[in-house]
Amino acid sequence: MRKEHVLWLLPLLTAVLLIGFIGCEDPAVTPKGSKVAFTAGDNVTVAGERMSGVAIFKGDTHYDLSSKPDNSGINLISDLKVTAADFTVTGGGVISVVYVGYDEIKVTVTFTANPSFTESRNFVVKIAGSSAIIKGEDAVTITQVAKIKIALTPDSDLMIAATTSTATARFRGPDDFNGLTSSDFSLTGGATITGVTVTGDIATGYTADVALTFGVNNDDVVKTYVVGIAPASAMIAGNALTITQSRKATNITLTPATSTVSQDFETTSITGSWSISGTHNQSRVADPVNPANYVGRYSASGTGNRQSTITFTPSGTVSGDKIVIEFDWYPGTYNGGSNNSGPLFIAFTDTGSGGGNKVITFLNEHESTLKFRIGNFSNSGPFFDGAVGIPGTLDKGKWYKFRAVIDFTAKRINRLFVWDKATDTQLFMVNDLDLPANVNYTQAVRSMLLYLNRTDGGNTFYLDNVFVGNGERP
Repeated sequence: MRKEHVLWLLPLLTAVLLIGFIGCEDPAVTPKGSKVAFTAGDNVTVAGERMSGVAIFKGDTHYDLSSKPDNSGINLISDLKVTAADFTVTGGGVISVVYVGYDEIKVTVTFTANPSFTESRNFVVKIAGSSAIIKGEDAVTITQVAKIKIALTPDSDLMIAATTSTATARFRGPDDFNGLTSSDFSLTGGATITGVTVTGDIATGYTADVALTFGVNNDDVVKTYVVGIAPASAMIAGNALTITQSRKATNITLTPATSTVSQDFETTSITGSWSISGTHNQSRVADPVNPANYVGRYSASGTGNRQSTITFTPSGTVSGDKIVIEFDWYPGTYNGGSNNSGPLFIAFTDTGSGGGNKVITFLNEHESTLKFRIGNFSNSGPFFDGAVGIPGTLDKGKWYKFRAVIDFTAKRINRLFVWDKATDTQLFMVNDLDLPANVNYTQAVRSMLLYLNRTDGGNTFYLDNVFVGNGERP
């Protein structure tokens, strides 16, 4: 072929290539003066804890931007190459993901958890007017409702020994609050939160155990640590728990008791050296844990939110500057419904008028640890004012051993111990608990008072190895 013929073909080839390039242009990427129309789907509501929501925009499954007679310009919605830049969002949200499906576009908006317990937040998603690909005037509103306020209630205030340097503050609530950290709690008194553990389920409720560490108390005054809910917490609200660390222990000198009253139930006598009075159901039975051992079984039953009172009075007066109290208690679980929330208490009283003043009382409250209370109060309540929880005693279906040394001269409980009897593990020990200054205690213990709630079927419990003496048990 001659050279001039080749030169003649070049303009023709160039024209063909140009026409082919223009004809293959993707209309979904660069539409020719036209946009694909979409309409907004339903508005969306998410929980206050949620941190994302999805807005959906609907369109026809096919679209035609070229208007060619042979329909060669018809495309699928899924061919659209839209991005976050094709949408706008107000309210502080951020468009993180855009997914194009068969006939819709899903726009994921992310945001923070709602810090408010009262006000909702709105994030409005629209198609950007600047989009070169899609159009539409409708909007989707993603409403993030107010955050659910989870009210945590502590088991009870705690008291710990001067030599103790760790403690666990336990809070309970009906809702799942996994994700709690130390920043969700406030703390005063100089302790440090070392960890937060959440356990439970929707059926039984949830607990948050807040682990604390602090120094031993070498001072002559008590120390307190208050664990509350941080005002800035985005998850929880509720009451505070106070941990009281007892003062440095004073020395105690005890000699063998010369006046005592006791009962170990190994003989057929049910009361031993006590006399009994009041509305009661008492029997000598096999130990529910160790059938070879005999114990005392006590119960109250009935309806109408009534109580039964059993009073044990020693055959001889137990008096002296220092009185030692010891007993084993199997508290037992409550029958019936949640109305049977207690109280059930064992109180030791002096020889004061009107039945005596309560010196120290041990309480069993429904679905809570055992507690103790120092000082006098009425049998009609309130019962739990000033009561302190005893750690490790949530299980009422086992034996616990109690020992208290009362120093009437110094007007204080010198020592209070609680053990898990099965393992001989000391669960609790405090010292030098002051008796109330406004009560004129006599230097004697006259009675052991059992107070039982009869509501919803009442409560059955067991006692063993009861001892009251003006010194050490012989």
